[in-house]
Amino acid sequence: DPLSRMFGNNPFGGMLNMTKPIRLNGQPIQLDVQPRPTGAGASYWLPAENVTLSAKWNPQQMQGRVGDPLTVTLHLQAQDLTAAQLPDLASLISLPDGLKAYPDEPKLKDNPVGNELVGERDQNVALIADQPGHFTIPELKLSWWDTKTNQARETVLPAQTLVVDPAPGSQAAGAAN
Repeated sequence: DPLSRMFGNNPFGGMLNMTKPIRLNGQPIQLDVQPRPTGAGASYWLPAENVTLSAKWNPQQMQGRVGDPLTVTLHLQAQDLTAAQLPDLASLISLPDGLKAYPDEPKLKDNPVGNELVGERDQNVALIADQPGHFTIPELKLSWWDTKTNQARETVLPAQTLVVDPAPGSQAAGAAN
């Protein structure tokens, strides 16, 4: 067998004689790690230089029928944090009775911008009503710590009202006609 002649019983045998340890040394790095401020509140911790939160609704008029999904795409962006450090926004949404949330897997992205890092989290959440009516989703408040000014901040998505009509052919749809 030509391979066993070349390597013997060890498939890496020929390479073992060619490797040599290398040791590198660098200058020490001094880190100044501050404790989490006592008034920082939320269950998650977002120390960042800037945080933005936005939502896009589909359909835009925020009206649908029972059983049909109304989708909100949540976009969270934070300067000086990785996408993996950003909280799950779907878990922060409070929903009224009669409305259920079905979040998709988030899309996480880290963008180097100059010497900074900007983490982004995009997540689609399908909202499905099991009855007709007007459903008000309360405002979504996201607390974060401004590392530039050393102050607590909030970014807020305003409350939204979804209008859900009866499904075609349902008793409620017949009563509405």
